Amino acid sequence: DTTRDTPSGVEEDVTKEQVEQFLSDMEDFDPIVPDEVASYYLSRSGYVCPDIRVQRAISLAAQRFISDIAETAVQLSDVQKNSKKKKSDKKVLRMDTLSDVLKEYGISIQKPPYYADNLTAGTKSKLTGKRKRGEK
Repeated sequence: DTTRDTPSGVEEDVTKEQVEQFLSDMEDFDPIVPDEVASYYLSRSGYVCPDIRVQRAISLAAQRFISDIAETAVQLSDVQKNSKKKKSDKKVLRMDTLSDVLKEYGISIQKPPYYADNLTAGTKSKLTGKRKRGEK
């Protein structure tokens, strides 16, 4: 019997032939994430696999994950735009919208506690030795 429960609890009926066909398809697949980039990040995380098909399958999963996040972010942005009744064809992805979507996917992002929004933030003036106007 080839039916088994996956960790997500969804039953899948996958045969050995289907897996072999999938891996064969990965030989011809050209992922958005280049093979060199995928190899670099996989090796940095401690995963080394000489089989390019497996690497490309991981790249495909990453591509799908990023695509799902982007699609959800666009949908949420449209909902927020419609609720504010703004009439604009311009699409803008705000950081707070992206942060909300990433939280849904289990990723938490925050601005660092000492975030400098320009190169001279927090530096003293050369002439007076006092902080620049508008800075604390």
